[in-house]
Amino acid sequence: MFNKKEYVFKSFLNLGEIYFLLGDIDNALNYFQGGLKYSQDDFHQYFQIKKNITNVYLDTGRNGEGKKTIDALLQNLRFKPLKCYEKKIEINLLLSKYFINIGEFKKSFERCRFNVKLVNNIPDTSKKEPIKGEIWNSLGRIYYLMGDYDNSLKYFKRALKFAESTNDVFKIAKINNNLGIIYKIKGNFSKAINSYEAFLKNSKQVGYKNGEAQSYNNLGNIHKAIGNYKKSIEMFEWSIKRNREIFDRKGESLSYNNLGTVYRILRKYDLSIKYFKKALSISTSINDIQGIARISNNIGSLNMVMGKYKNALIYFKKYFDLSKKINYLKGVAIGSLNLGAVYLKLGNFKRSRYFLTLSGEYGKRMQMKELLVEYYLIFAQLELNEKGGKSHKKVIELLEKGLNYAHSMRSNYYLILSYQRLGEFYFEINEYKLALKYFCRYLFLEKDEKDSQKTLNDIKIIRKKINFNTLDNEIKKDLKKLNLF
Repeated sequence: MFNKKEYVFKSFLNLGEIYFLLGDIDNALNYFQGGLKYSQDDFHQYFQIKKNITNVYLDTGRNGEGKKTIDALLQNLRFKPLKCYEKKIEINLLLSKYFINIGEFKKSFERCRFNVKLVNNIPDTSKKEPIKGEIWNSLGRIYYLMGDYDNSLKYFKRALKFAESTNDVFKIAKINNNLGIIYKIKGNFSKAINSYEAFLKNSKQVGYKNGEAQSYNNLGNIHKAIGNYKKSIEMFEWSIKRNREIFDRKGESLSYNNLGTVYRILRKYDLSIKYFKKALSISTSINDIQGIARISNNIGSLNMVMGKYKNALIYFKKYFDLSKKINYLKGVAIGSLNLGAVYLKLGNFKRSRYFLTLSGEYGKRMQMKELLVEYYLIFAQLELNEKGGKSHKKVIELLEKGLNYAHSMRSNYYLILSYQRLGEFYFEINEYKLALKYFCRYLFLEKDEKDSQKTLNDIKIIRKKINFNTLDNEIKKDLKKLNLF
């Protein structure tokens, strides 16, 4: 028998989902809200559409509104049978996403671990398997944010297997994107490109325009990481084009922001600030607080590179204050780190120590390994600047702690930072053999000739200071591999 009410509900639901795929958030919300009117008498329909609304809020950074809809779902669930395991799991997944968004990774992790127990209570295997895939994907994301990239990769691969078994192309697309992020961090750029290109292909298959824009943006970032700046710029421009087609102003701002970072690397500072300001103008027009914060941080970093430390301080303060305002704890941690770094440059050691200490506390609490590498490197420099020769033992201890975190992530980028700084420090205190040890490790990983030139010059100076024939066999072997002996 034809059920008009159910037909209208499904029409609203489907239209909302289509607009969400196209990146038209306003229309997606309008249709989901319209569908709510036709779902009041059916808990399953009500739950489904409320869940979609929550995902829209959480995916667009409207965490407060997202939390309210989660609370409404929990309130409704209290009046349902206790064995409503699927719904409990779905709410936990929403809570997990919410806690990730506000930087409470431990709480997010607890929600997922609880789901692992709940899922075994679902008798229907056909329902159990897709839910497991969702749980593995969430765990992969949490491990990524906690800096445990090996476990993150493991769970994303599990999630991909479940998505492929049900031929859910939309989920396959999103997981391929997540895999690309991890491969990039781990320095496996060819696999990262493969994953991002799969994400692009999957997105085109299902008409996921937002995914296409993200794919181009991510490919831009990976080509930037490997030094292919021309290709990187091309990808960001494609991302901007796609974002404009779907009226995704937030995505457009992000791509302009990323263009600014490429031109900063190319030392084309006029173009860099041009694109940062364009991104900032868009984010300001749509009141995207997180976007405004992110771009302010990048403008601060640009000013740091240009040696304009007072200007950098203004933008870093803005990033820090906005992150606190929206309870973005990861931003508070990064903002503290950058404020510590700029105060160090300005010679205000007391303020530098205060913000670096704050950054370290947040970083350790949220297991932000990437941040902690930089925290230890900057703190080591603070000790050296403040206490001079008396601090050498402490400086080495801090630099080695940073190196340990870099090793634990197996991230070439952070190993490069750590090896280079250890080499430079030992060079500065005339411990030339140790300097050579770390310079060699740095050069094995660093592929940019411009960045490695200073180290090569330092090695030439060391050659004049000591007889290379007296070096340990291991260092000789490394120097020979680098054609420096």
